Amino acid sequence: MLRKRTTGPGVPGSTGRPERPVKWKEFPEWRMTRSRLVRAVIELMREHRQLTHVPTRAQVRMMAGFEGRAPSTYRLDPAVNWLPEVLPVDFPHGADGLRITHAYGESVLLPNGCGFSLD
Repeated sequence: MLRKRTTGPGVPGSTGRPERPVKWKEFPEWRMTRSRLVRAVIELMREHRQLTHVPTRAQVRMMAGFEGRAPSTYRLDPAVNWLPEVLPVDFPHGADGLRITHAYGESVLLPNGCGFSLD
């Protein structure tokens, strides 16, 4: 039996070995692997007819993180497509977003990797 050497008797605390620190403090689905990136690039190549722009690295990375499917270009112009009412000051009006479907619904990924949900 291990004894507590730093506290006196009757003080609550663990008598076992200390836990090892956790290396990854994120959800397992957000771990970026080569296979996820390769799947995202293959999906982009497969659906290239739906794209009128070249997706940025940040868009491809977010698509891989969400395991997105069916990518298409989404024009970030309020006259053409729906945009949320609350937009940041530096919102890229007129740029092209990447619309994807994933397990949580549909999202539009901005050129800098951020995005918003269409649901």
